[in-house]
Amino acid sequence: MPRSVKVSPDSPGVTVKASDGRALTLRRGLTFLDRPTATAFFQDFAKAQGKRLVINKKKSGGAQYEYVCASRAPPCGFRIKLLKSRSAQSSHFFVSSFVAQHAPDCAGAPKLTVRQAAAALLADADNAPSSAAASVKELQERLQQTSGEAISARKAYRR
Repeated sequence: MPRSVKVSPDSPGVTVKASDGRALTLRRGLTFLDRPTATAFFQDFAKAQGKRLVINKKKSGGAQYEYVCASRAPPCGFRIKLLKSRSAQSSHFFVSSFVAQHAPDCAGAPKLTVRQAAAALLADADNAPSSAAASVKELQERLQQTSGEAISARKAYRR
């Protein structure tokens, strides 16, 4: 982590409770081994807030990435800045700054990612009768019953 990011061990963060009971805490200096792991954490964090986030492609690339709320109509101030470490010894990613509060008029809505839908279906697979090939309709209905979320047929096929 660069010297410009000063983080104390008791650095305050923002904690939200995920639907599966996990406590997700976002704070400056939070490190990840790779970007997909960081993206998965940020998606779960936003879903726990009842929102969805996307990568701001205009301000992302190379060694820095910015994640913003998916709300389009009223601009929302939610953002997370992820940087890649420039250290020769490690190539981890870390949160350099964030604004975890959504605007009061934020129109962002939760939307499951393929990874989140697959995780919900796999968690439910223990309870469901084993079937080698489930139809897309069955997968959609099972996800709707277990988590209350709906997914498109395309996402169900990508599972």
